[in-house]
Amino acid sequence: MIGNVNAAYIRSLNDWNHHIDHFNQVKNTSLIKTFVQKLTMTEPITYQDIKDKIGNRNNNNTKELSIQLQDGTTVYLMLIKGGYIHYGIGGVYFHMNDEVFSQL
Repeated sequence: MIGNVNAAYIRSLNDWNHHIDHFNQVKNTSLIKTFVQKLTMTEPITYQDIKDKIGNRNNNNTKELSIQLQDGTTVYLMLIKGGYIHYGIGGVYFHMNDEVFSQL
């Protein structure tokens, strides 16, 4: 993804749950580029390892980040309070302990 980000959008968990296309564009492209760079430095972790730390997802602690790449692919990530990132339908998570996460 590094060097291939075209745009990024955020929407609430509530909108995601109800299939509402209410996205807010992340206008700070350098923030997204930094986020992607930091993401590539994280190690994958399983849900079992963090389930007690993330608790129940709700509109106050979870949002969706959609990153559109130059080739037309969109990568969907769930951002969970505490620096946790969920990717895909499997139990793949990442933890990012960086200021860039909190800025999103």
